[in-house]
Amino acid sequence: MNKILHILLARLNNRLTLINQKSPAQNAGAGIALISGLMLLGAVYFLFAYSTLRGLWYHKALCGFSTLVFVFLCKESYFEVYEKRIKKDLPDTLKKLTHYYNHYKGNIIPALEDTISRCPRSNRIYIIKIKDALMKPDYQSKIEELENKMPLIWLKMLCRLILSAKENGGESPVGDVVSNNLKRMTNIVTFLDIEQGYNDAELLDMQLFVFFSPFLVIPMTKWYNTSLLSDLNLGDIYGSIQAHGLTAIMMLISAVGAVFIHWMRKLQS
Repeated sequence: MNKILHILLARLNNRLTLINQKSPAQNAGAGIALISGLMLLGAVYFLFAYSTLRGLWYHKALCGFSTLVFVFLCKESYFEVYEKRIKKDLPDTLKKLTHYYNHYKGNIIPALEDTISRCPRSNRIYIIKIKDALMKPDYQSKIEELENKMPLIWLKMLCRLILSAKENGGESPVGDVVSNNLKRMTNIVTFLDIEQGYNDAELLDMQLFVFFSPFLVIPMTKWYNTSLLSDLNLGDIYGSIQAHGLTAIMMLISAVGAVFIHWMRKLQS
């Protein structure tokens, strides 16, 4: 059990490190608090699910599976809050970087310095990390290393673009390629933020409904239609098994469906 908790804590720390760019040691406290909160939520959910199902052993096993799915979705939702904030503020950061890059005629270091002081706070740490990497003698390898630590694909692309600006910025006689690419990236990210925002909101509502629908349907059915689930009191053993089986199947389908919709949301982002 301790080994499993250690592995889970290490993975949470790695995910936190990608988002806030702190070391795993610095994120240890936040990781412990997060895993404690997830365990508490999981325990509450399991007790609620277990009170709904009091049948055979596999019904209880499905309660456990549903609890694992619930904890997984809670964990993903926690990180999504930060990742969405980063992505939402990224167009503003790119606009400022493009402005200062053109203002300093392709000199990327002062452009990054001014961007750091004026960009949204959620993006600031990434621009600072990029600038620090460019200041190193072996900046190419440092940028490549930093690229692998970025939480979003757009920040990875920005690392490559800024590396190109460091090496070739302002050299094009027709028009600065780096500046043009920054403008294109800004437009693309802005469009995707708007388009994916609507789609993601719809899928998120669907995901929540699918996952929690058994806990809405089952109590209402027990109250409204006693002929379907009235045998949950074990008065008729065969009817009780059938009713519990139906309930367990509903919970299994809802959990698998919620994971599938979550996977669809991750694909489009």
